[in-house]
Amino acid sequence: MYDDWDEEPAPRTKKSNLTNGVGVIKMNGPLVNKHSGWTAMCGGCSYEGIVAQAQELVNEGAKTIVMSIDSGGGEAYGVFLASQEVRKIVDEAGVNLVRYVDGTCASAAYAMACVCDELIGNPYCEVGSIGVLIALQDKSKMLADIGVKPVFISAGKDKIPYAKDGSFRKEFLEDLQMKVDKLYNSFAEHVSMNTGLTVAEVKGTEAKCFMAEDALNLGLINKIMS
Repeated sequence: MYDDWDEEPAPRTKKSNLTNGVGVIKMNGPLVNKHSGWTAMCGGCSYEGIVAQAQELVNEGAKTIVMSIDSGGGEAYGVFLASQEVRKIVDEAGVNLVRYVDGTCASAAYAMACVCDELIGNPYCEVGSIGVLIALQDKSKMLADIGVKPVFISAGKDKIPYAKDGSFRKEFLEDLQMKVDKLYNSFAEHVSMNTGLTVAEVKGTEAKCFMAEDALNLGLINKIMS
């Protein structure tokens, strides 16, 4: 997943990807907070693994850390704290942090990337998707069509997200929207703090993905290089 890296945060015996003071971390595929076997099977990586690798590179004497990114994003939980921890590690050691977008850097991947000293994009990369998504499926009509009636037995009025017909309760959806909006505000503030863009400018992207030249013009990346 990371060439010869083992993503477990425990001490390793393998040497890191460090050459002439430059360390490389690959951040590819789906992103999750904690590493598991499923992460490896899906070709993704974890925030705890990224933090561990950054710390190890610093410990081994890295002067610059380059993170090569090709990820459409992933889990929101943990991404802000992990990105801040990586920033703290390199700041305390006086290490330069560079991110290179070798494909896609979207959503949670951009939240991790925007804390760098320099964010460089491939000429054909896509960057952005600064937004929050929860995907649900309302199967109430399908159940009714096949003659299945859902029955819920619970304690606590908000324990079950469904109405009697199996559709989502209005109150449940409103609660999710409130949480999504709150997380969206945190995301926009995180990007603003690390890029110099205003919160309004970040939100003005409307969670769209932009190709390299547009991303550069918007201030989402600092440079375009192959």
